[in-house]
Amino acid sequence: MLLKLLLSLLSGIGGHYLNRRWDKALFFFSLFALYPVGVYFFFYRALTEGNYQGIDALQRHFSLLFGGGVVLIWLVSLLVTRYDAAKAKNGNLPRWTLTGVVGALFTSLLTAAYLTGSVLLLVNSFNLTGTSDESTTQNENRVYSRDLFYSHLYMGGSSGSSFNHPHPPTGDGLLKGRITFDGEPAVGVRLSLDLNDQYRAGDLVTDSDGFFSVPLKTGTWFINSIQTSSWSGKPPEGDFSLFYEGQARLEGETFDRYGHLAGSGYRVVVSENAAKPQVEIRIGRNISMTWPDQNAEKSEATLEDVIRWQEHPDAENYYVVISHMTRDGDTTTYSPITERLLQQHELPLADLAHAPTDGTSEYSVQVYAFAADGTLVSTSSDSMGKGSFVLAGGQKLVKDGHGFKASTPEETEAYIARMKAVARNRVLLDAVEVLLEEQKLDQAETLLALVDSERAEGKKELFQGAVLALRGECEQAELAFARALEVNPEICVPDPYRGECR
Repeated sequence: MLLKLLLSLLSGIGGHYLNRRWDKALFFFSLFALYPVGVYFFFYRALTEGNYQGIDALQRHFSLLFGGGVVLIWLVSLLVTRYDAAKAKNGNLPRWTLTGVVGALFTSLLTAAYLTGSVLLLVNSFNLTGTSDESTTQNENRVYSRDLFYSHLYMGGSSGSSFNHPHPPTGDGLLKGRITFDGEPAVGVRLSLDLNDQYRAGDLVTDSDGFFSVPLKTGTWFINSIQTSSWSGKPPEGDFSLFYEGQARLEGETFDRYGHLAGSGYRVVVSENAAKPQVEIRIGRNISMTWPDQNAEKSEATLEDVIRWQEHPDAENYYVVISHMTRDGDTTTYSPITERLLQQHELPLADLAHAPTDGTSEYSVQVYAFAADGTLVSTSSDSMGKGSFVLAGGQKLVKDGHGFKASTPEETEAYIARMKAVARNRVLLDAVEVLLEEQKLDQAETLLALVDSERAEGKKELFQGAVLALRGECEQAELAFARALEVNPEICVPDPYRGECR
């Protein structure tokens, strides 16, 4: 009996196999498999109805229900194993077959790993506690769907998942923050802070003055990110984002969107008696896009369409980023094509560089609004893959300097001819490079005569110098190399191209 109990203790179902109760083993294996499905649908319903508490509380409740339920099934399985073992009679028991042994071993190992993970999840749930008595009191209040406010403000450092990070060690210092909206305190904002790439202070709630606080050890700390989950005072209409003073600014005509994220995070100094908050966060109303439709995907467009957005009252300039979108299953990548600094709140597609194409491409638009001093005051909403458009009429957007604006069929034909010439040049130059490697100098020289120097970016002169050097005509070769560098100062002359002239 002890061996049977031990196997059920370790794997959840191993003892049932020794009892020859295949039905019980299958029953409890099915319970272990189906229970997570029930938990998932329970929390999915709670999520959609808004009947839950902050993100950390939701995760804690999920861990408790999931881990606790699995442990309960485990204990019942142990009791049933003992009961069946006690009443078992020695009689004609079915023999083990090879497939039976393999199946029993595999399912036992599978449930053992499953139970280990469930216990760890249950233990971890007890670490996901609130940060103060005030936060605990706030957690007793329900958060409804109308108050949902998911916003993530990344400040630098690690960008990985932090849900399992422990709460930071408490100390005599106090990290104070304040959140405002339209210059007034933002009351009832529930948020979490990621600190020093290793801690997470969760379920913080702003008070009537917009303040929140975290007791920490005194010294220097780095805030990696701030995530909000709800806001009891959120206006009923509109989308909102978080902003802070450390974000990138508009410098002249340049906006380095990610330059401020290269460091370890937003640096704050925690002291015992902070006179003012170390971090101030502003909630801003997002720019509302008029076109393309932010609720649609792949809106069909022509060069006659115009990107438009509603004017922001505090904006002096708008910085528009248009990116090419590539969808691969659930993953979408964005490759910026062009960036424009504007004062008006519209951008005609005809003003962008474009070129003929046989296919179709998808594009996204992101708009940033700046005050006169370069401070970022708003941005368009993250449309999560929506709000995109595709160009019809056999056109595609290209990077500035790589396209053209055609107003007549003749201009289009000229552009196509120019692109064909560029492609022909590339083929010829690739062939010459291969011939040089094979020391076929006469053939290389013949092809070089067909290359258009204006479209070769110095490579024609480079290869001419290589032919001369490999023939031992060093003086003429150096002159050709000099012409190549004059055409393209960044060109490199490989040592093998100098032949006997090295």
